[in-house]
Amino acid sequence: MFRLTPVVRITLALVLLTATLVLSADMLNLIPNPSLAMLEARKMVCESMAIFGTLSVEREDIEALQTTMQVFVHRNEDVLSATLRLSDGTVLARAGKLSSSHSGSKIDRSAVNLVSVPIFKDDQQWATVEMHYKPLYPKGIAGIWERPIVKLTAFFISASFFLYLFFMRKILQYLDPSSAIPARVKAALDTLAEGVVVLDHKERIVLANAAFAKKVGRSAESLMGVKASTLNWTLPNDSKPPEDYPWLKAMREGRPFTGFPLTLQTKNNGLLMFMVNSAPISEGKNKSRGVLATFDDVTEVEQKNEQLQKMLKVLKNSQNKIQSQNEKLKILATRDPLTRCLNRRSFFKIFETEFKRAKRYGHDLSCVMVDIDHFKSINDRHGHLAGDQVLQKVAKTLRSILRESDILCRYGGEEFCILLPHIGVENAVKASERFRVSVASITCSGIRITASFGVSSLKFEADTPQKLVDQADKALYVAKESGRNRVIQWGQTKDPPEDKAPNVIPYPAVAEMKTINSNHPHHEASV
Repeated sequence: MFRLTPVVRITLALVLLTATLVLSADMLNLIPNPSLAMLEARKMVCESMAIFGTLSVEREDIEALQTTMQVFVHRNEDVLSATLRLSDGTVLARAGKLSSSHSGSKIDRSAVNLVSVPIFKDDQQWATVEMHYKPLYPKGIAGIWERPIVKLTAFFISASFFLYLFFMRKILQYLDPSSAIPARVKAALDTLAEGVVVLDHKERIVLANAAFAKKVGRSAESLMGVKASTLNWTLPNDSKPPEDYPWLKAMREGRPFTGFPLTLQTKNNGLLMFMVNSAPISEGKNKSRGVLATFDDVTEVEQKNEQLQKMLKVLKNSQNKIQSQNEKLKILATRDPLTRCLNRRSFFKIFETEFKRAKRYGHDLSCVMVDIDHFKSINDRHGHLAGDQVLQKVAKTLRSILRESDILCRYGGEEFCILLPHIGVENAVKASERFRVSVASITCSGIRITASFGVSSLKFEADTPQKLVDQADKALYVAKESGRNRVIQWGQTKDPPEDKAPNVIPYPAVAEMKTINSNHPHHEASV
């Protein structure tokens, strides 16, 4: 159903009042009536014709009267006919055409367009001059519109409607809408901690509660009529104003917009941050009359959140430092600081896991003990610094050849232990020979380096990791006693007799293996 806005309804009421005043003035004859003036003029013309007729009759010049009446009717378009009629109904003179209603002897005296003037003789009515005029106004609606009072009233109605409408819209922009709001409602709005603003369809503030006025540092009265977007709004962490505002979106799209962040630079309170919620005020048919916007001050929350973020960043940095220190401590706890190889404690922890896995799933597992030849004499002749460099060089060389799954440990002093998962004793011996050749090919500060190797595997039925290491260590002892710089494999028995050493691969016998590329991973020998 179509509904008029309050401004239009008030305007129509004022227009009707104006029209009533105009019609009342016409009824009181305060407005000149041209119809009365015209009727009076017709009567005067008729009286003049009566006087001329009287003179013509006295002179018995009826023909001159007839001619005068014809000329008069011919020159005045409003006159339909003119007649001089005696008291007994006899027509002495006539000009023009009479309608059927006047063709008889009797005349319709009620006709408003018929003017009659009596002529007296000897104090008695002797004759009558009758003037038949055209109607002042045509019949029907066209005749009604021709009436001056109708035109005047229509002019006042149409002109006053637009004038009143323009005036009402202009004047309402400057009226205080709070005067139309009950005091208890305004008081309730002023008690709210968040700012509340009512905007009209042109984004002008028509109502602002005390909280919003206090935040922006202005009085509520001074905010009336101000466009909300003309305040110093910016986006958070940006000096530029937003491309669009939430209250404009709500008005344009006819739906609420919530949680829109905006910052406002104020004189008294500095930079404030608000969460803006906007909802359209509808007048039906999805047409918005304005917007209700709320401004929740989150400045303190954002400041605390920023402080919290800084604290979290500090904690994160501290956590990273602690994690880095823990990594360093872990390395110090599990690695030999000189060679960066696993220390004995961490090595045996891994060894236990690999040993149990190999036993459970029947995998091969080999252990190689390595000892640098004549290391004591290197320390004695070249110093402990040179000895440390030799240890580092040997460790680096062994790491460069090992697989990722192989495990290297500095077992103690100049000894190293290598764990080879999924490698049988034969391939472990071949791999150890590559290790030996690689170590023998390096020098450190002019010092020639060689090493001896002892090899054992689960093939020899070691039931603990320590026994497997002991087997490899005893094979290493045999390698040292057999002339060094060689690879020795543990024999078939767990504890060979003293007169029978473990299987020995003598140094000259393995010379032919030097052609193996030491850069290849030794597990390729098992392929």
